Amino acid sequence: MIRSKMRSCYDHFDLLSCAFVYGLFLFCPLLWQRTVLLVISLWLRRKQYCTQLMIMIMFLSFLFLSQPKEVFMPSSSYISVSSIHPSYVIGDTGKEKVVIYGLENVSFEDIIYLKGDWKTIQSNQNFNQFSFKEYLAARAIYFCMQPKDYYVIKKGDSLQSRLYRSIQEQKDAHKEFLNSMVFGISEQDSSYFLRASGLHIATLAYFISKRLSRRLSNGTANGITCLFLILMGTCFGYFDSLFRVLCFRISSLFFKKKGDQIGASIFLILSVRGYLVRELTFVLPVAFRLINYFFNSRTNRRRKLQAFPILVLFQLCYFHEVEWLQTIFFRPFRIIYCLLYVCMLFGMIHHESIPFVITASKCIEEYAKLLSLFVYHYAPSFFWIIAWLIVSYFWLVSARRKCLLIMVILLGIGKIEPYFDPFFEVTVIDVGQGDCALIVLPHHQGVVMIDIAGSLYKNIPESIVGPILKDKQIQTIDVLIITHDDYDHSGGYEELKEIVNIKTVITAKESVKEPFSIYSLLAQYQGSDANENSLINWFGRDNIFYLFMGDAGIEAEQTLLEAYDGLPCDILKLGHHGSDSSSSLSFLHEMHPQYALISVGENNRYGHPSASVLDSLEREKIPYFSTAENGAICIRSTQLFKYMITARGDFVIIEDR
Repeated sequence: MIRSKMRSCYDHFDLLSCAFVYGLFLFCPLLWQRTVLLVISLWLRRKQYCTQLMIMIMFLSFLFLSQPKEVFMPSSSYISVSSIHPSYVIGDTGKEKVVIYGLENVSFEDIIYLKGDWKTIQSNQNFNQFSFKEYLAARAIYFCMQPKDYYVIKKGDSLQSRLYRSIQEQKDAHKEFLNSMVFGISEQDSSYFLRASGLHIATLAYFISKRLSRRLSNGTANGITCLFLILMGTCFGYFDSLFRVLCFRISSLFFKKKGDQIGASIFLILSVRGYLVRELTFVLPVAFRLINYFFNSRTNRRRKLQAFPILVLFQLCYFHEVEWLQTIFFRPFRIIYCLLYVCMLFGMIHHESIPFVITASKCIEEYAKLLSLFVYHYAPSFFWIIAWLIVSYFWLVSARRKCLLIMVILLGIGKIEPYFDPFFEVTVIDVGQGDCALIVLPHHQGVVMIDIAGSLYKNIPESIVGPILKDKQIQTIDVLIITHDDYDHSGGYEELKEIVNIKTVITAKESVKEPFSIYSLLAQYQGSDANENSLINWFGRDNIFYLFMGDAGIEAEQTLLEAYDGLPCDILKLGHHGSDSSSSLSFLHEMHPQYALISVGENNRYGHPSASVLDSLEREKIPYFSTAENGAICIRSTQLFKYMITARGDFVIIEDR
């Protein structure tokens, strides 16, 4: 009787639902989000009391145990190398993990003494763009160092460390290939989507298990496959995709039901590496498993087509582009990369075969680059994603041609969506210590850019501005206004014109009439230096008036107040990145904008914005947003509705005065 009740209780316990809710709790960190998820999940499982109890326990554990921890600067100068990347190394101080730049000829588990100062990790944050700072923060990594000098105190003695050192002794071409295939140390390339998902490793594990199950029981075959994966982890490290495959294999040893296997795997993966909940290497394979579980089609044709809408969606969400031919031939590419991986493993033992494997790899890469010529680019909106998911559901259920037609229509809508946008948009792009503002008229009627910063360390137009223009489907800038010839305002011009068509460049104090009116103030004013002579731009739209001060200083501000009495100003972009050479108390008092904007680099060496300027803003009760604190800042307006959002999640409704 007791055993029967326990069995009934187990049958009513939905492990997969609990795991799914657990993943959503990790994905949605805010209390109100988790509360909404709790209510919905309890209602959906209202007759499964054990499942409800488990969900409540998870909610309470997140509520009381997942409190933000206070972060302290590392106190140790000794680190152990835990992972190696193309341009940096992640080290372990014993208490926390850190990022180290500039280390050469080091291997896994090396003990290194560093000479230098720890700094907080900095990176630009713009809408829909990758943030290195957030990527590392998800892994509880907050500090970095560019050491002045370093010493290897002790070399790592593990099998992984020795294998890595032996690979570094190979020829450069061999070394680069083996680093990429064995340890995943490579830059993003045309095959990154497939390698990042790690599905070639899952394919290898599947083939091994399938082959063994012909002679052995399924449990024994899975056990041997797990041992093989553990051996790979010992040799090459338990990188995320290998760890994921191993977790799925282990769960299949302890659970018979497929739903329980998937649920247990999700619990195991996310309880150890919770940051994977947002990453492709976890989300895409889990999506495939869920599709096979809930939509297990009988016909082979349907099964081949199941992956298509999911592959399109994930490429758009993670990369904002779809490589059509690679998507269509995704299954063959999985097998090809699996075979290439096997050949690479064989090449580790028989070095003479490596040149052949590298040649084959290069041929595949060239073919992948050829396929990648057919690319669809779109940064999907929230409502577009919802619509695509709904259509994908009906496609997975019925695979009717009508669904395929709707998908084609949705893809077409994605390309023309900007032309239906009724908002006037002003975006201060986070370019670090510099200036760049993008102005887009409603319905894509025109584009103006004010300043384009340059950098000695990276190509800002290519790495930051270019992807933003692509996402907004901007191929032409009608007017580029350069306020003055300082590198942090004009240094990116030569690089920008290589990636986008620029119709008109304005460097003199002249007003713009097309595509809309932008007035250049103080046209006759001659300041004492280049900063004082900055172009000061004023424009208005939807009863919001903007004043962009460039690097103009206090002298120019005073002249402006005298020349333009009662000039309306709702959004003031402070001069000279918030330096105390600008934004005097009297100027702020007279202009008194609703909001002040500061384009500035985080922890910059100039000390911008000045404490005195911030104090003046506080005295005048003028709220401000800075790119250093808030990331990119965007003001969107129509006659009926106006608001401001930032890349780090701030949202403000702008009211008419």
